[in-house]
Amino acid sequence: MRIGKISVVGALVVLGVNAGPVSNAKAAYIVTLEQVGSGVVATGSGSIDLTRLPYAITDSNSSFLHPASAIIAVGPTVSTDTDAYDVALGPSSIEPGGFSAPTSGSGSLVELSGTSGYIFVPSG
Repeated sequence: MRIGKISVVGALVVLGVNAGPVSNAKAAYIVTLEQVGSGVVATGSGSIDLTRLPYAITDSNSSFLHPASAIIAVGPTVSTDTDAYDVALGPSSIEPGGFSAPTSGSGSLVELSGTSGYIFVPSG
């Protein structure tokens, strides 16, 4: 079983997908990817303080994964209005792999994009 974590630390995001278990992650918001049988479960938890982050754009997103572009969005599978904030994410790629959408999802949508450097959260 491979477990990876993506952590938001202030205005810095550390991508550790496929890095194995990460037991000492220090972040307010953590996305955990866990292989369950032949599938993968992505779970996001914690809080994100947007107070000092510059607003970038408004968009509409649903949950998905695109490793080649270092983008993961966790939450509902239906389109959700989101606001993006510039947090200078990185890297621009995690590993080869195309777009994949989950069969189910719930909770508030959060997208971390290494390509654009944005974090997307529900509008409002």
